[in-house]
Amino acid sequence: MDRLGKLNSASSIGLDTAIFIYHLERNKEYLAFTKMLFDGVEAGKWQAVTSVVALLEIIVKPLKLGRIRVARKYETLIMNFPNLMVVDIDRNIASQAAQLRAKYGIKTPDAIQVAACITTGAELFICNDIRLKKIQDEIPTTIVGDFIS
Repeated sequence: MDRLGKLNSASSIGLDTAIFIYHLERNKEYLAFTKMLFDGVEAGKWQAVTSVVALLEIIVKPLKLGRIRVARKYETLIMNFPNLMVVDIDRNIASQAAQLRAKYGIKTPDAIQVAACITTGAELFICNDIRLKKIQDEIPTTIVGDFIS
């Protein structure tokens, strides 16, 4: 359980798009972790934060496949999930994201995700992109694989 130390000590967590996709697509490698995570969010153990960029990225594949109902279902689920805040992009987040891009050279969607989490006070950012570990000075960041045995 030591692997969960960072997670268990946080009350507010930022979630990158991959976490949602792994869960919705029932990714065998990560499903036990994402189930535990979303069960905890739903129960109020953590307040979770993501940005509208996650919503955009989550519904692209179903839309591309012509699965409009699935896209709507995902959108409804994300927008109404208990204890999950989906942050709109405003000028403050755009400015914070620009600063993150300038300082760390991260991609715009990642910068927006991270900026939304920082702006709302998330204590930990969970993603699965090792390149985002370089933002540790801004927000503690951990990779999903860090939680998997």
